[in-house]
Amino acid sequence: MVPNQATLRAPLAPRFRLASLLGVRVNQQARIEAMRPVNQARLFEALAEAGISHLTVVFTGLCPAARIDSIAPWAGPHPVELPETRLRYAALTWDAPEVEWRDLSLVEVVEQIVLDLLGDPTLRKILPGGAEGKFCFDAKARTVQLDINETSAEADVAGRGGL
Repeated sequence: MVPNQATLRAPLAPRFRLASLLGVRVNQQARIEAMRPVNQARLFEALAEAGISHLTVVFTGLCPAARIDSIAPWAGPHPVELPETRLRYAALTWDAPEVEWRDLSLVEVVEQIVLDLLGDPTLRKILPGGAEGKFCFDAKARTVQLDINETSAEADVAGRGGL
């Protein structure tokens, strides 16, 4: 008869503490918020140079599952096309504490700013079931307005082909 032997190894010692991981996330969110005015100022300058008065961005969901449905640039009451302008965008990555400067298209900058705004933890607390809405980037006033409606978690899953 074979004596009983443990088949599971002893648990590994934790390599990190949850509190320190959460602290890193809070710190990163604060740094993203501090960089947002720099990135938005560059966007507003590029829009003004292209003769775009405002830009509307329709979205569904909140990060990390947010989806940008449309980006529409306007020159006054007339729809226009976004130029092929490239901008420097200040970004953070999880594995490096330094700011990384990226060369992005105007569309990519708009998408990144919108996703950063939709990733705000406060929004997720206020709208736990998800959301849909529209951002309006006003190049003249240099403001971003948000029109948002709460959706249910079931509607978000059904809209993505789930359930």
